[in-house]
Amino acid sequence: MPSKYLFLNSEQGIKVNSSAIWNDLPVLSESRRECYINVAHACAVFSEAQFHSEALLKINLPSQNYYSSSNDAPVMEYLQSDDNLQYKAAYESPIKLLTNDALKKIEIQLIDNNGNQIDLLYLASLSVVLKIDYVDQQAVTNQYIKEVPMRL
Repeated sequence: MPSKYLFLNSEQGIKVNSSAIWNDLPVLSESRRECYINVAHACAVFSEAQFHSEALLKINLPSQNYYSSSNDAPVMEYLQSDDNLQYKAAYESPIKLLTNDALKKIEIQLIDNNGNQIDLLYLASLSVVLKIDYVDQQAVTNQYIKEVPMRL
């Protein structure tokens, strides 16, 4: 199945202290389908220079394959800046969260390398593109059917 993409722009979301929140997201499928989600693009632009030249982008999504020592939202992308105003992804994120596409609300935070939340008061814009790759349930079922007799 081809990938789907979800574009999040700060103009459609709301800023609450150190979080950007999007509610009432478009329905991606009629049922909750298992999928892998990763960040295809991320860019944060501030109206005033920040104190950090890098930031970690955290997205509050339920996940079956991500764990952290803080038991907090997954870090999905590493952002860097040359001028401390515009932060872009240093590389395409290899992190793919195993979740489902029942996304009604997404919350994004930026943190520094010390784990402190970056205040979004001076955030001029934030754009994120999430890539959604669905798990081929038929292939998983066929693989399971092949393996069951070997385990008996």
